[in-house]
Amino acid sequence: MANSGCLIRSRVVTKKTPGHSSEVQSFQFQRDSLNRTVLAGAISLAGVARLCPKPGGPQVTNDLALPFFTSLRVILLVFVGALVIFHVVFVFIAKLDKKAWKWVDYFWLSFALIGLVGQVAESRRITATGFRSMSEAKVESNFRILRDRIDFYANSEAFCRQPVRTASSPPEEEFNRIKLEFDRACAWAKKYASTMPRTVQPPFAEVAWNEFTYAQNEASSVTKGSMDSIHQSVDDFNLLVREHAGLLESQEKSEFERTLAMLSPLLLAVALALRITKVTGEIRLER
Repeated sequence: MANSGCLIRSRVVTKKTPGHSSEVQSFQFQRDSLNRTVLAGAISLAGVARLCPKPGGPQVTNDLALPFFTSLRVILLVFVGALVIFHVVFVFIAKLDKKAWKWVDYFWLSFALIGLVGQVAESRRITATGFRSMSEAKVESNFRILRDRIDFYANSEAFCRQPVRTASSPPEEEFNRIKLEFDRACAWAKKYASTMPRTVQPPFAEVAWNEFTYAQNEASSVTKGSMDSIHQSVDDFNLLVREHAGLLESQEKSEFERTLAMLSPLLLAVALALRITKVTGEIRLER
């Protein structure tokens, strides 16, 4: 017979006689039943071996488990445990007097203050996170206004005009000076528009101001008012970008603040337990 997997096979030597045919069939049936039973057992053991690794083999660990002090149940257990320990040590064993209980105020108030500092840092982070989307929308909206203003001066007669000399025009020298200044302002606006991005997205960057060089006297320039307006718009946008960057920094906490934020629930639980113990001690002294 051919060998098939781990099935148990045994060679049966029989004579082909009518008297033994029923015995041979019965033995083959029992043998096939045993083969199926052994095969099923082997498959089951293989599955158990995969699901239950050996003690010395690799173990699966949860690296993303939260620290114990983030559980409300743990904090309540710490509070109850500290309450019991403080009562046993200070009320029943040490039996502090009235003056000693006054000193206890310094300890529980110090614990509460440290916990409060940690919560202030967390409150700042949560508030800054809530303002982030509003700040981003404000910066993007302000940039669109700035971009539209630059495009307007670069593609309209505000700067890009061709003045026509008439009888009421100023003298030729003054007329040519004004025309030259408008030409220079138009070229400046077109260049500024070509170098400025069409849109902005986080992280935002400030827009550089391209200084405009006046042809002659700046005070008498016909484009000075418009240039000052554009410059102010750029300054306003850059101010919003700096404010947004400060908001992002407010979302981050220093290593010291992170440590306090993590320990503050434990410290507050201990402070409350110590304060309640003080109340118990003072009541016992008044009896």
